[in-house]
Amino acid sequence: MEVLKRIHSILRFLLKYIAIFLNLSIMGLILIDVAARYIFNQSYAEASELTLILAMWLYMLGAVIASDHNTHLRVEIFGLLFKGKKRWPPTV
Repeated sequence: MEVLKRIHSILRFLLKYIAIFLNLSIMGLILIDVAARYIFNQSYAEASELTLILAMWLYMLGAVIASDHNTHLRVEIFGLLFKGKKRWPPTV
């Protein structure tokens, strides 16, 4: 049982750093794409496609990490946008 706990902790460690790497890669590719487009007047379609593919992998990896933490992924932008506003339909 101790071996399985050790493997689990190693996998958690690896997944965390893979997610960080994917996040930084996506940010770097977007920065390169924006700089190339607006500074050098050159656009790279590959950068946009690779960004989408890496984002898809990041979302799937996030689902694995959330499952490990016994929770789920959620989008909090809607809660932040509509915080304190009236909800529809109104509750009685």
